[in-house]
Amino acid sequence: MTNIKEIVSGNRAKLEAAGLLKPATANPVSAEIKAHRPSLHKVMTALIKNPDRFAIVQRSPFSTLFDVVLPRLEPQLIEFGEEHSVNDLINYFCSFGQSIINKHGLDRSRQFLEGIFGVLPDFFDRPLGLTTIKLIFDNIYLLCFDNTNNAAAKIIILGRLDVNVKVEPDYGLTIETVPGYMINLSYLKWIKQLKGLRLDQCRLHDNDLARLSALTNLEKLNLMQNHSISNAGLAHLAGLTRLKELVLFRTGINNGCLVHLSKLANLEDLNLSQTGVTDDALPFLAQMPQLKRVTLRSCSATETGLNKLRTRRPDLDISV
Repeated sequence: MTNIKEIVSGNRAKLEAAGLLKPATANPVSAEIKAHRPSLHKVMTALIKNPDRFAIVQRSPFSTLFDVVLPRLEPQLIEFGEEHSVNDLINYFCSFGQSIINKHGLDRSRQFLEGIFGVLPDFFDRPLGLTTIKLIFDNIYLLCFDNTNNAAAKIIILGRLDVNVKVEPDYGLTIETVPGYMINLSYLKWIKQLKGLRLDQCRLHDNDLARLSALTNLEKLNLMQNHSISNAGLAHLAGLTRLKELVLFRTGINNGCLVHLSKLANLEDLNLSQTGVTDDALPFLAQMPQLKRVTLRSCSATETGLNKLRTRRPDLDISV
């Protein structure tokens, strides 16, 4: 039987020897020593008086891999293959991380590595070989660090057949999921050049939208048929100031959504079909001068309210 703990321990020792990971255990601190530890107030006072006296030791990105992810994956690793295969896999994770740090420095690499190690459990919900995992890692790296190599990033991200990465003529790098797929959004925040994102029926909730707030280059976002998204979730999109097209078809929003959407200064195309929007929301739409098209099919807006909107904004293309 494959001894996972021994393999993990051997690879961990190599990183510790290279100074890239702290030892797994530390000597216990006695009560006497604890009693003599300075208070936080004393430390802060000393730091203010002499800031150069203290060195801040930051967490190693490999801590996520060895202290959190690998222990959780032990059952799956046992099924992965022979002992040498598991060792090759873990050794690859370590080598990959070291190469990223060598290329980009620890500060820039930390968030990326913690993120990619953090989503490793997603790789093991279906059988994947080392070759496929290497391909996935390499292409996620291209997506996150190599803005000039979008063509090389046309890969089924995270090894799935239901997530497609492509380069659209109008929007550039775009990720689409097939309806019903619960995508892990945690890795998206490093793909700074992402321009388009379609998340149809992904069972998203308001807190999931917080993970999109870092995608400040996003121009096209489709959140259709995520029924649990409410007005509160749209507050997370306020920083997406380049957003031009937003689809909220069959989400759980109502009139209150316009408080957040009115802050999107470049929004040109808005789909509010089959939502709780009524006539009371239409004046807010009239006050969005950049808006060119709005779709309001199967909403509670009346013909009277729509006619008032047409009068105030004759230039606005209204589809009902």
